[in-house]
Amino acid sequence: MGAPLWILVMVLVLAAVAFVLWALFAAGRGAVSGAQSIKGHDSNETAAHSTEHTKIRNVDTTPPDDDRPSGSGR
Repeated sequence: MGAPLWILVMVLVLAAVAFVLWALFAAGRGAVSGAQSIKGHDSNETAAHSTEHTKIRNVDTTPPDDDRPSGSGR
């Protein structure tokens, strides 16, 4: 009964080590990304902005003119 328990413990330890390494890697990537973001921009903006949603669009909702000839049968 000792071997299956030992295997289970080793799997759990390896999973925990893998999780810690992944968390450190993700934290490092976030720190590098943040440092590059701060270093690379001088505009004091934190993100790219678009004014597309604030533009006023004049939309004509009138139906199109009926250009069919009068004797078309429709």
